[in-house]
This record gives sequence, structure tokens and C-alpha cells, in this order.
Amino acid sequence: MNLRNRVVDRNGPGVVLACLALLALTLVLAHWGTGSRALAVVAWTVVGALASTLYFYLQVVLIRRMLETAGPDTTARARESRPSFWALLDDHERSELLVRGVWRRFEQAVVIFREGAPADHVLVIFTGRVVVGAWRGNRAWQLPIRGPGQLIGERAALRPSVRSATVTALEPVDALVIGTAEFLEFATRHPRVLALLEDQIYDRLTEPPAGGLPVAAPSLMPAGATRPRFGGEHCTVVMLDVVGFSSELRTDDDRDYLRAVLNTLVAEAACRAWDGGLDRCHWEDRGDGYLIIVPPTVSVRTVLAAIPPLERELRRHNRRSTAPVRMSLRLAVNVGPVRSDTAGVSGQAIIHAARILEAEPVKRALASSNAYLGVVTSETVYRDVVRHAVEDLDAHEYEQFSAHVKESELTAWLRLTGLPARVCAPAT
Repeated sequence: MNLRNRVVDRNGPGVVLACLALLALTLVLAHWGTGSRALAVVAWTVVGALASTLYFYLQVVLIRRMLETAGPDTTARARESRPSFWALLDDHERSELLVRGVWRRFEQAVVIFREGAPADHVLVIFTGRVVVGAWRGNRAWQLPIRGPGQLIGERAALRPSVRSATVTALEPVDALVIGTAEFLEFATRHPRVLALLEDQIYDRLTEPPAGGLPVAAPSLMPAGATRPRFGGEHCTVVMLDVVGFSSELRTDDDRDYLRAVLNTLVAEAACRAWDGGLDRCHWEDRGDGYLIIVPPTVSVRTVLAAIPPLERELRRHNRRSTAPVRMSLRLAVNVGPVRSDTAGVSGQAIIHAARILEAEPVKRALASSNAYLGVVTSETVYRDVVRHAVEDLDAHEYEQFSAHVKESELTAWLRLTGLPARVCAPAT
């Protein structure tokens, strides 16, 4: 929708009253000036100028209010300490850019830019957030989330090419969309803006990724890929999966989006919990979840400290999401010897983690509750770590259960966390 139409839609009553007042003034002046055609022409010219000025003013006021509505924490959401592109423009530059663009709304989970597609436009975000993902070698990397005021796709304006990353709406996004030719003309007319663009491109090219996950099977990982190897050391084993990932209520696009969100949530939680985050771990993509082997240099308690941040981000995601892309997770934690080979990793500790994750009591508990996260710890992890940190790890919220999985009789501990956010029935 064109930006001017959006202004009229949101300011309908005010615009109508202003137009009626101007019309009345015009009729009075025209009647008064009937004896002088020149005076009538002047009157009409003045009134027309006033109307144009008022309409332009409404445009500027609307955009400013939209940015103010985003709140003072939008910089934190976008994870950038510097002022946004829009904030760095002056009033004249903003006004000119508004005239050159059109207003677009992108619904949640919509792919706005796709990596490899022609780069023929840029956009400035006004409300909502987007997630930027890119491929480097055989790894998919999640770049920091962009929010209100941020400019997206700026490299295409200075160097016509294809998209270097995929941009997906994390939530409904309102943005000003400008063609690359129009935007380049705007930038060249304002040398200061051109300098801002060059600075932003440099910052983003040198910007560290928020986290990454191997997207190929371990046997397909390129030679020399940086990942730790284990020779029987006692490591923390973390397994997690999305409940109901294959539900018929979800489309393939929904599942792609859930995988991207899961990547972001887990990477951010790990980075907050310990130095180095996921780069210190071995990852395996399991389709609907991940296997993570944390080296023995990171304590089990430190690994468990990543769960509260994961809970908070998962809660935020579910509150902002529509039904098909709300998410419930099962997460199992165990500890034990792990060995690496040419195909990946192995060990009884991994097998045990997989079995407590798949235990029927865990599935039943999640299916019969509104929990969005079920944390399962082995008997060893609960006995040696969790119960000694009652307050920090909410030990009192865990319940013991027994189950028979394949040929094993096992005992583990389960803690449920959640709000009424689950929608898709779990696939057993």
C-alpha cells in the first residue's frame, strides 16, 4: 500500500476535518474575490499550498509516532548499540526518502529477502523484527536480529547483485520499500547518507554471527571443519527436539521457520550462559532438533544455566507467534564418556539421553499440559548437580519418573515450564 494512503487511513478524521475547514475558507475567499479574478487566483493558490503543507506534515508526524511506539528497547532487540539508520537521518532526508518509497506489511514467518534472489530493492523497518541468516561453507549462520529503524538490503544499492542472505519476519513487519535505483539516486544526492551507508556496510561485513549450526550430516562435514573431538572424556550431552514438528497443522514453510527460530534461541541461550557459546561444542542437526556435546571444560551446572534464558526467549516467541509456529521443546541432559569418529560421536551417555528424551511419561506430561518446555535430566545429573543448587536450578520443580524404553529400565527427572501456548498436537 502506498505510504500516503496509509497516512489517510490512520488519520482519516483529522484529514477530513482539515479538508472541510480549508474548503470553507476557500469558498469565502473566492466569494470575496469575485470582483477581482487575480485576487481569487491568489486565494486558491494560498489555500492549495496550505493543504499540501498540512498533508505533508501529517506524513512526517505519522512516521515519527510509529518509531516512538516501538519503545526505547528496540535498540536492544536489534542488538545494535549504534543509532539506527533512520535515527541518523535528518528531517529533510527522511522526508525525501518517504516520498520515494511505498508502504508494505510482511506477516510473521514471511521470507522478505531470499539468498541468491535478485537484489532490486531495500527497506527500512518501522515496526517488528526480522532475522537474517546466511550460509558460510556448509554452515548456516544466524546474524543479529534487526528491528525498527534499521535499513535492510543496503549492499544491493551500492553494488547491484543477488541477495547475500535470507531475511525472515520474526513477527508482523511494517516497512518502507524503496527500489535500488531510487535509493541510489537518493544516496548520491546526499553525500552524508552515502557515508552512513558505507559505514553500515563495513560494520555488518565485520559483524560476528550470533551463532551457527552444522546443516549437513556429520559425515558430510568438510575436511578440517573446526569442531572438538573426544576420546572418552566425560562430556555434557544435551538433546532437544520440537514437539509435534511433523504435525499436519504445520506446513514446510512453518517447519523451516521453526528450525531458524530454534537455531537462534539455542545459540543466544548458550552465548549468554558461557564464554564461546556453541563454538566450543559439537553439533548435529537431527531435523526436528539437535544433539549438542559440550566439552568437559564447561561444567554441567554452567550448561544448565543456559536453560532459564532459553525459557524466557521461548516464552517471548510463543507470545508473539501465531498458532502453527508456536513451539514446545523437549530437552534432555546427561553426562558421561563420549568418543569421536569419522561419522560423528558415540557413547552410552548419548544413547541414555536419547532414551530419557523419548520416554513415554515425558510425552504424556507435555501432551496433557500447556508446557512449552520439558527439561529431563538423568538420575546422575539430578543427584550430583541439580539437587545441590535448589534455588539456582529450581530443583524443587523436578519430579522423578521411571520408564521402560526399548530394552532399558530407566529413572530420570522431569521439570515442566510453560504458558498456554501449545497448538500442534505432538507426533508420537
